[in-house]
Amino acid sequence: MDELYGPNITDKETVLNLARMAADAYILLPGTEDWEWQNISTGFNYSNSFGWESDGLRGHIFADKTNSTIVIALK
Repeated sequence: MDELYGPNITDKETVLNLARMAADAYILLPGTEDWEWQNISTGFNYSNSFGWESDGLRGHIFADKTNSTIVIALK
C-alpha cells in the first residue's frame, strides 16, 4: 500500500498553523473583516478562495512554494 503523507500532528507549531488556517476560513479576504487574519508561519501562502459568492461551503486554499503540499481550510 502506498504511504500517505500528512502533517506532523505531534509538532506544536504544525498544529498551531493548522488552527490558524481554520480560523482564516471565516474571513473573506485578509484585512477585510473585524477578525484579524492569522498569518501562517510554516512556508504556506494564501493562494485562493472559494464559495464566498453564495451560501454553503467556503474557505481558502494554502500552498507551499512548490505546490507540493496543499491545505484546504473549510468553513
